[in-house]
Amino acid sequence: MNDLITRYKKLLQENWTLEEDTTCLTWFNGCDIETAVSLFGADPRSAKPMDYPDARDEACVAFQSDIQSNLVLLGTAGTWNIAVEPYGWEGLEREVIEGLAGDGDAISLLIAAEAIDRLVYAHKGTFCYLLRRLDDREYPVPDSLEAHMEDLPLFGHISSTDWRPSALALIERFTGAGLTWEWLSRHHTLYQIRR
Repeated sequence: MNDLITRYKKLLQENWTLEEDTTCLTWFNGCDIETAVSLFGADPRSAKPMDYPDARDEACVAFQSDIQSNLVLLGTAGTWNIAVEPYGWEGLEREVIEGLAGDGDAISLLIAAEAIDRLVYAHKGTFCYLLRRLDDREYPVPDSLEAHMEDLPLFGHISSTDWRPSALALIERFTGAGLTWEWLSRHHTLYQIRR
């Protein structure tokens, strides 16, 4: 098995909240964090330092309390920005991902507790690609993504325990900015989304 897939399988197994809860992860380099805050519909005045485990706990309380407010944790990794939405999925919305792509790229992965996982990609402000777990290779894959898909099980009847690590491996190959527990456990900036 591919070493990158093995590493992501381990990350997901050891940090079950990433797999068991609905979580949206978005990498983008087409705009800055300030612009992203606006695109996510977040309140800049709500900014506070927080790590992923605490952000997930806060989002869980809001979700269980039926409070109509999502959260987005924004940070950087190399030349990329990463948005993590525990219990959220704004990063999949067309206007959001196109805005995040701006003059570069944005790629978003939804790990869905009760729906089909999906990956969306936008380039230079234009939505380019959607891949859902269990999709066959029906539509052309953008060359920029195709170049990084070799040996990754992403098409057909793939279990979520195989598809999710493969999708994360694709994103790391494409962006060069992998997701690690070290990154998730560091303080980034949490914002409250008000839509």
